[in-house]
Amino acid sequence: MMRNGRSARSRNPFATVGIFLQAEAHEPIKKKGEALEERVASPIEDLSKEHGVLERLLLIYDKVINDAASGMGFNARAITGATRIFKDYIGEHHDRCEERYIFPKFREANYIVELIDILQYQHDVAKRLTGEILERTSPGSPMDESGVKRVTGLCCSLVYMYRPHMSREQTVVFPTFYDIATEGYIKDIKEKMEAEEKKLLGETGFRGLVGRVSEIEKEVGTHDLQQYIPQEMHARR
Repeated sequence: MMRNGRSARSRNPFATVGIFLQAEAHEPIKKKGEALEERVASPIEDLSKEHGVLERLLLIYDKVINDAASGMGFNARAITGATRIFKDYIGEHHDRCEERYIFPKFREANYIVELIDILQYQHDVAKRLTGEILERTSPGSPMDESGVKRVTGLCCSLVYMYRPHMSREQTVVFPTFYDIATEGYIKDIKEKMEAEEKKLLGETGFRGLVGRVSEIEKEVGTHDLQQYIPQEMHARR
């Protein structure tokens, strides 16, 4: 069954979607944890954490693509929700922070510049891919067989490009950033990146964003970690 259209909530990927920590008694712990993280986490840690959100979005794409290929229907609503988060948070915040604050330091140091140029070009490609995905899954857009094939192809391209993209940043760019940046510069960009994230996410913050991703995961069936344990290993638990 093909599903299209968006609810008012899905139009805003950063809307409150329940309580991140369910028990009211955990709210003081949550606030303490958020305050401590804000004080001690480096900007590189924040970028790495955001990669976790990105990987969860890619798993959603994987599931929807596989379901469509298996004849189980195409969940256009889930693709729209995941892609809006990708575009608004990964593209407009995460990638932009890298372009503003991380990549220029490597160009100044004339270090791994070729890799940096490729990574930034991939950001541009991702903007084009997410733009077309959102256009093709918007209400009223035809979602016949050819439309589904085009959207799943775009999603495949995004997943195929961004997994190696993340791996290079995690293992090359982020570790060596400390070789070329000063402590003062790192502190300065930390404050700027946090301010930009707060402006984007509002009161719900990063945890509210993760809550929105979790809602989409429940819709498509990627929320249960047990399903990723090999079947032959279940009996050994």
